[in-house]
Amino acid sequence: MGAPGKRSRRVKVSADKPLSLHGVVYRDVSYRPWWARLVEPVAAAFALWPTYRETQGGRQGAWLVRGLVIAAAVLVAVRLPRPVGDVLGLAIGCLALIVPMAHLQHARRLARLRALASERPRPTATPAALFYDGQKLTIRAQSRVWYSLRAEPATAKVVADEAEGARWLGLTTPSGTSRDTLWFRALGADEAGRSAAALGALRSPRVLHLEAEAFAAVCEVFLPPGTGG
Repeated sequence: MGAPGKRSRRVKVSADKPLSLHGVVYRDVSYRPWWARLVEPVAAAFALWPTYRETQGGRQGAWLVRGLVIAAAVLVAVRLPRPVGDVLGLAIGCLALIVPMAHLQHARRLARLRALASERPRPTATPAALFYDGQKLTIRAQSRVWYSLRAEPATAKVVADEAEGARWLGLTTPSGTSRDTLWFRALGADEAGRSAAALGALRSPRVLHLEAEAFAAVCEVFLPPGTGG
């Protein structure tokens, strides 16, 4: 993978001569779409909707309420002049079909409305800084530790690959699993002007996106001698 070239040894990194790079990670940031703000008051109003329990007493009470609604519809239709009374009476009468609502049915629909009105995560590009002293690799984003890993170049498990038109380097401890792998991804020249949303589709749970030179510097530290970086 990568540009041709052979190295006789790894680039040595130590506390006196650490590896320090900058890249981009993707963090999930909560946001609420505009239509979710419209659903929120609907969910609040629906939470007050009359309900009944699926018991004999609950069903009897529901039929009583429906009877009262129908009686009110008839009264409105008779008292008000046509066609206003007919329209309002019909509208009120239709409420008897859904008032009151079974408790479990109401709970399911209310949960859907609240889910639509809730915030949701969106991947957002965040500048990140990598620091490696030869033993511990730390990545910080927004002044917080985003990920840290103890890995010595001679013993770390390293995976190099190409996918999605980009170069990848995976790094984990000798006893680590694929889920523990920290991935480095080399940004291609054609990605310089692409939006964060477009690059977000290429993200993985733990990926540091690097420019070509920074990616090559990581390869020189962790790839075995004689491997192209």
